[in-house]
Amino acid sequence: MKAYLQVLSNGTADCSPSVILHFDSQRYMINCGEGTQRLCMESKLRFSKLKTIFFTRTHWDCAGGVPGMLLTLSDVGVRNIKLIGGENLTHLITSTRHFVYRNTMAVEALELTSQIDNGSSSGNDSQKTTYKDENLRVTAVHVYPEGYERSTEPMPPPRDTFLNRSRSRSRSRTPPNPTQQQMSQHRGNGGAEGGEAGGRPKRPSEDMSPVELAEAAGREEDPATIRRLILADMLNLSRFEAIAAANAAAGIVNPATTAGKQQKKQQSGQPKNKRQRNSHGGESTITGSNVKEMDAIEAAEKAPLTFATTANPSTCKGGTGPRIIRRPYQDLPRTRPNPAAISYIFQTPDYPGKFNVEEAVRLGVKKGPLFGQLVNGRSVPSTNGGTVHPHQVISGGRPGRVVMVVDCPSVEYIASLVSAPEFQAFQSASSSADSTTEGDVCSVVHMAGETVLSDPAYQQWMASFGNKTQHIVAHQDFCGERLIWRSQSVSAVKLSKLSNTIFPVPYYNNRPVADLASVVALPKSKTTETAMTDKESHKDGTGEQASMVIPSESMLIYNLEPSTGIDRAEVIPPLVLRDHEDDERLVANKEYMREYITLAKQARQEIEAEQSQLAALSIPGREVVMTALGTGSSHPSKYRNVSATLVTMENEKVSSKEQPRQERDRPTFLLDVGEGTYGQMYRHFGGFRRSAEQIVSVDDRIKQLKGIFVSHLHADHHLGIVTVLDRWNKLREPDSNLHLVAPRRFNTFLQELSDVQDFGYDHVRFIDSEAIVYWRSNNDYRRLSSENALNEMLLNTGFSQIDTVDVIHCPWSYGISMTHTDGWKIVYSGDTRPCKNLVEAGMNATVLLHEATFEDDMEDEARIKNHSTTDEAIRVGEGMRAQFTLLTHFSQRYPKIPRFDYQSRQIAVNADNPQAKMPVGLCFDLMSVKLGEIPVLPKFLPALEALYSPQSDEAQEELQLEQEDVELASLSKSSM
Repeated sequence: MKAYLQVLSNGTADCSPSVILHFDSQRYMINCGEGTQRLCMESKLRFSKLKTIFFTRTHWDCAGGVPGMLLTLSDVGVRNIKLIGGENLTHLITSTRHFVYRNTMAVEALELTSQIDNGSSSGNDSQKTTYKDENLRVTAVHVYPEGYERSTEPMPPPRDTFLNRSRSRSRSRTPPNPTQQQMSQHRGNGGAEGGEAGGRPKRPSEDMSPVELAEAAGREEDPATIRRLILADMLNLSRFEAIAAANAAAGIVNPATTAGKQQKKQQSGQPKNKRQRNSHGGESTITGSNVKEMDAIEAAEKAPLTFATTANPSTCKGGTGPRIIRRPYQDLPRTRPNPAAISYIFQTPDYPGKFNVEEAVRLGVKKGPLFGQLVNGRSVPSTNGGTVHPHQVISGGRPGRVVMVVDCPSVEYIASLVSAPEFQAFQSASSSADSTTEGDVCSVVHMAGETVLSDPAYQQWMASFGNKTQHIVAHQDFCGERLIWRSQSVSAVKLSKLSNTIFPVPYYNNRPVADLASVVALPKSKTTETAMTDKESHKDGTGEQASMVIPSESMLIYNLEPSTGIDRAEVIPPLVLRDHEDDERLVANKEYMREYITLAKQARQEIEAEQSQLAALSIPGREVVMTALGTGSSHPSKYRNVSATLVTMENEKVSSKEQPRQERDRPTFLLDVGEGTYGQMYRHFGGFRRSAEQIVSVDDRIKQLKGIFVSHLHADHHLGIVTVLDRWNKLREPDSNLHLVAPRRFNTFLQELSDVQDFGYDHVRFIDSEAIVYWRSNNDYRRLSSENALNEMLLNTGFSQIDTVDVIHCPWSYGISMTHTDGWKIVYSGDTRPCKNLVEAGMNATVLLHEATFEDDMEDEARIKNHSTTDEAIRVGEGMRAQFTLLTHFSQRYPKIPRFDYQSRQIAVNADNPQAKMPVGLCFDLMSVKLGEIPVLPKFLPALEALYSPQSDEAQEELQLEQEDVELASLSKSSM
């Protein structure tokens, strides 16, 4: 058996510390913060054997990557997974039920509670502090900050949310009129209300879901049981077979094929029409795919929602088939944050020795069951009247290996940690003997910063494990802010050849803030010298004594079986971008790079020659900046993160002396906020200002954040919001508020999550996207209900008008139109098919930011998935008479830039049709462009075509990844 511990993330702004334990049968992950999934992809780590995730704290820092990870694990064929952590873990996971749902996976959440929790824990979800399977025995050590006492106050009352209000009313016995019914279906059945005959209000369970688990949750009084039942309903493997059977009964053999046939039917002259409201209160016809039917077909294939399957002749072709219905969930029971930090003691099974049959017989042990008892460690009687003990007949065995992962968030936790009795046996065993004995600790991973490690009490506790324990410190204070998205970073260097202001090189610092050797000095050990492997010349040389306290490195391995010791064979050396900036090194033996460098130089020369004409163009909001933080779709990839765009508005004109301060005070607004958005902002703006040259830091931009728009509930558009809000809450002025425009259920998610972790949501003013749809009249009750918050947002941001736009994607999907008092207007599509509503609301926009998920030859798939092709997105911009169009949200499965006929559009600049002159730009991660610079973006297209040609490194790597995906899909199917 081979077993080892591997550091996944050191802990950077992009990704909090995480560790993986590798065994032949499965993998165990400790913590899964934002960016973990992307880092696994960057490092080519497979997910298929990941079966258990431990969490050191019930906090978004430790669990922010779980929602996306669960969706990906399900897609690659993982059918069962355990989540193990502290109190409120189930609450955190179930708070994501509005956008995390799979009927192809079962998730079990185990909450390990300590004695301090057991005394007043609400519910019966307490698990023992130990966990055991075929590979590990795990002991959880709970530690708390000084002065913590568990509250004995009653839980807060239920919130006055829409879901609770709707369930407190009685259901009208009059059937809804067709208009109401159609709107309810279009909006995803989100407004169901009702009661039973006799006037009794319906129980929450009866509006939650038609399946038994959800109904049971509604009947339950115990909060812990309610959460567990809801978790089982949102991630329910057993329903996968039911939906597959219903599809088969309906004659739907392959839902994807059925969707393709439906698409061809529409193209052959039998289109499905969708009714959409326009600004005049009437309806306009949008020709295209039937959104509900396509959603249902895709749901039957992947079962991504909580559905009931019933025979209903009205819902399927041919009169029979599955009726797939999404029902709203009840709100979660209230809870409070628990500050416990959990450290884990992992022990592998004892290594069995060799059983000496001849000696056992000689000692008088009969062959048979008594042999088994000896092997299992029990003494047995002999035929001689005596007793035979295991050590008399078994030789060569040894105890299992012991490793620990210790999370000490601050100095307030040190007293609780060092006095924890669970560690004492290992401390006394290690310090009492030089030879390996039961209780020796091989390695300890410390998730702790400089203030903790410099504390004398913590250092003394570290030393108590003896001089054979390898300590690995995973914290950015000691590991630096290394670039972990290497592919994206090298790509950024290449793009900077076009413009180093529009395509800046990402911020990084390979030198740590603190020197670990000067903070903690434990003895060096000769015993680990032979275990060290090192193929990188810049690492520690072989033959030197190895320090027993080292900073972690991504992909660093500590071997557990069959031998122990540090292994750096897979460690990736720090990336130094200046090594990639030299043109000669870039073009070495690469013809496509020579062509790119030449074309990039030509583009710069053309732009320089046309500066006077560009300056004369009438562009409102010329200094407004749009920064692309994530330009990919669906899930993070090596080159593109998921959706996020930062708009930085102009400030008042000031003197040059005050300019740095005013630059830092420019208000900002986020359009979607996918997982890892904060890390992307950190790489673009840099950390805290360390020099006079760095005028702006990431904290400056987040502190001035005035608003966030979340287009819809798909996970790739909003999972980064908690980290951003948490950071904003730490930086904000005392009386400041931030405004959030999003679908109503997103508010429920954040409210419920704020019961687990305080990230400042009390200072966020929520505006329901449905309340400010552009066609809604000013005296509409929904708009009036949001009027105060909307007016406050307009005042804080400088916009004169902000409207949402209902678009064609999943239920409750929106775009947004924002008009500034200075006259400029930005329109963002979110995810959508070409949409007449968006054209109408966005008329005469300065900039249209539109999704372009698919290339032009994939229109069929775009229709099925309710996305847009490149050409469709451009035509939407032309239709609304936008001055500029920027394309984003590119499919991660296809080349890094979309293919379209840029030459014809370049020629069209000289045509008579004014709409053909609209400049089109492509967005790349970390790209930052002023509105006044957008006219130059089309000049980059010839060079970009060369950079991302089929011969490029990126294209060849993409081909390899596609082949690996095919192999992985094949393996996933065979494992089902």
